Amino acid sequence: MKCLNTAFLGILIAGLLSILACSDVPGPSSFASSTPPIRTVGYWENWNDVKWWDNNIPGNCHLGCIKDTFEAKIQPYTHVVYSFLLLQNDAVAKTSYNKIACKTAEDCPVWDGKGIYLSDVPLVGSGVPAASDISVEANLLRLKILSGNTTLKDFVTRAHQAKKIALLALGGWSDWVRIGTTENAETIAGLFAQLVTTTGADGVDLDFEHLAEFSKHNGPDSEYKNFSFLVVALRSKLGSDKIISYTTRFNAFGVTRDNLMSFANPTIAPNPNNPLPTQGYDPADTLKPFVPLTGVDADFITNNEGETLWLGGNGVLPIKDSVDMVNIMAYDAGTFLLDFAGIFNNFVGGGVPAGKISMGLEPGNQAAGGIWEGCAMDKDIIEYVSSKGGGVMFWAINAATATNAKYTNILASGSPCP
Repeated sequence: MKCLNTAFLGILIAGLLSILACSDVPGPSSFASSTPPIRTVGYWENWNDVKWWDNNIPGNCHLGCIKDTFEAKIQPYTHVVYSFLLLQNDAVAKTSYNKIACKTAEDCPVWDGKGIYLSDVPLVGSGVPAASDISVEANLLRLKILSGNTTLKDFVTRAHQAKKIALLALGGWSDWVRIGTTENAETIAGLFAQLVTTTGADGVDLDFEHLAEFSKHNGPDSEYKNFSFLVVALRSKLGSDKIISYTTRFNAFGVTRDNLMSFANPTIAPNPNNPLPTQGYDPADTLKPFVPLTGVDADFITNNEGETLWLGGNGVLPIKDSVDMVNIMAYDAGTFLLDFAGIFNNFVGGGVPAGKISMGLEPGNQAAGGIWEGCAMDKDIIEYVSSKGGGVMFWAINAATATNAKYTNILASGSPCP
C-alpha cells in the first residue's frame, strides 16, 4: 500500500476511547463473457478526492471526508478499506522523514503509546483537537467526533448503506513507527478493537510494510514477534465475527535461488509449464532494462516474511488461525515481470488457503518504477485466481489518475477491456 507522505494530524484514541467506553496453471482464456471477481477488495485513499488542506472550514470538508461520488465509486467492490490509520504521530516524523531503510533507530522510533493517529496536519479543518490538548473541552469534542461525527464513522455508515463490508487499515508505506514490544502490541490491539466497535466497522486490515527494516533495530525477527502478538491479540479482542486482513508483498512466500520465486527475468525463455505470466507481454516493448536476480534475496530483505509469520516459531506466534484474508501487493515491483500464478501458488504452498487470498493489482501508473501488465493480462489473472477460489484486491478505488481510475473500475466490475 501507499500513504500520503505529508504531515498527519494525530487522534489520541487512548484517553478518548476510554470515555466512549500449487495447482495447474491455465493457458490463455477468452473473454466472451466477462464476470467480476468473486471477492473484490478496494482501498480508499483518504487523501484523494478532496483538497482538505485547502478547505479549513470546520464542519465543511474534513480530512478524508467522503464526497457524493463515494457510493458510485465503491459499487463494484465487496470490501472497502479506509486507508490509513497510523501508529506514527507526525509531530515527530516531520522533523526527520528520511525513513527509507530505517538507517537509525531514531528514523524509525517505537510507538509513543499515546494513541492511534488519523493524520497530523495541524488541526485546522480536521475538527479533532491536538493530542497534546488534554482539556475537558478537548476530550468532550473528541467524544462527540468519535461517537458519530467523524469521517471514519461516515465511511463505515455509507459503505454499509451500499451493502459493502467496511474495514479500517492500520499502517501503510508511510508509517515508519515500530510496535517495539509485545506489551505495546497488546495495547494497540485494544485501542484498535475499540475503534472498530465505535465506528461499527467490520474489521481491520494490517498493512505493516517495514517489519524487516524495523527488526534491525530491536533484534532479529523481533518486530515480526511484536506484529504476531498484535494479530493474535486483535483476534481475541474482536471475536470471531470481525475480519482481520493481512496485507503483504508478492515475495512473502516461496523465495528460492532456483525458482526466482515470483519473478520472471524477461531475458529468460518462459517456463512452458507456466504460460500465464507471459500472456499479453512483449518484453522488448514494455519492459525497461533489467538486471537479472543474482541471489536468493535479490536485495529484498522482506523475502519470505510471510513464512515467518504464518506458522510462527522462535517466539513468533502463528497468525494463520487469526487471519481471514491475505492481500498480496503484486505491483510497484520495478522492472520485474511478475509471475502471478507463481505468486498465488507460493502462498498456497506456504500454507495459506486459496480462499483467503486476494491477488493485488494496480492498473495504470505504478510507484517504484512498476510497469502495469495491462488490462487483458489482469483479466487472465482474475480468472485464474477466481478459478482457485481466491479474490482480487485493487489499489485504489479512488485512484488519483484518470487511467488508474478507469481501469480499476473496469476490472473490479468485470467489464470488458477497451
